[in-house]
Amino acid sequence: MIKTTPSVASFLLPYMVLNVVQRGDETAREEIRAEIIAVLKTTAALYTPRRTPLSYPSQNIVSTSTSRIASSNTHHSTTTNNNNNNTNNNQNNNKTSSSGGGGGAMNVQRVFALYDWLRQWLVRMKEAGRGGRATARVERATSMAPVETLLDSIPHQLLARGAALAHAWPRALLHIESHIRQQLDKATVINHFTSTK
Repeated sequence: MIKTTPSVASFLLPYMVLNVVQRGDETAREEIRAEIIAVLKTTAALYTPRRTPLSYPSQNIVSTSTSRIASSNTHHSTTTNNNNNNTNNNQNNNKTSSSGGGGGAMNVQRVFALYDWLRQWLVRMKEAGRGGRATARVERATSMAPVETLLDSIPHQLLARGAALAHAWPRALLHIESHIRQQLDKATVINHFTSTK
């Protein structure tokens, strides 16, 4: 049923991931982290702009003038080869946009939906843990720790790239800002230790 009903799988996915992250071992957590990062990296590779001859008009002019100087037979064979290459490239691009591209964007959206769900779960747990007994707060902190570790281990730079490729610009800016802050914090720590030597 889950395979034939994507909405059910999308609904159950955050609960299953949360259960594995909380109750699973370190290997299971690393597999989930690796899967999330693999989705983001694969989608980034699918959507990387490709360089085409249209990107370099000056080179087109030079190649066109050179081909006109060549003999008619050479020009004809070159044109035929170029047309065949362009046809193959167009077919490959159509395949990517119809299969890989759409699936990649959908996978990134699912990753971000999972990421947001886990972040919201952490917020709810923190709000619920403000009151109550000390033992309950400790239990909540213990259950929250692996989830926080998982989310913090996903590079903000990679999340920003995935968000930008999915045209989620506010999210991309948010992750870029977090990435810059992390880099600045690292630089501050490095400068502190190098200045004390």
